[in-house]
Amino acid sequence: MQYIDYKKDTFDDFDTFARALMKRKGYEHENEVRGYYMDVPLKDGEVDNSPEADERPGVERKVDIDMLVKEVRVAPGAAPWFLELVKALAAQYGLAAPVQRSSLADTPNWGQHL
Repeated sequence: MQYIDYKKDTFDDFDTFARALMKRKGYEHENEVRGYYMDVPLKDGEVDNSPEADERPGVERKVDIDMLVKEVRVAPGAAPWFLELVKALAAQYGLAAPVQRSSLADTPNWGQHL
C-alpha cells in the first residue's frame, strides 16, 4: 500500500491500479498488504472497451485466507452486535484468525509509569 496525504499528494485519476493501492496517510499504522488482480479484456490485441466487455463475469481465484489474514479488528465504536456478527461470519467461513474490537478507543492507564 501507498499511504498518501489527500490534501497534498496527487496521482493519476484514471489509473485504477494506483487507486486500488492507495490509502489515506491516517491508516499507515495498519501496514496493510493488498492483492490485486486485473484481467483486462482484449480484442484484436487492443483493450476492449465495449459494453459487452464490462458485462463479463468476475474471476474466481483460490487463496489461503489463513495465510493472508493474521487478525481481524472491528472498529472501536462498532455496536457489540456487529462484533459478534463478524466473529460468527469468520467462524462460518473457517477463518482461523482472531476477531477482536480495536483497542484504539480504550481508556489509557493514567498514573501508571512506563
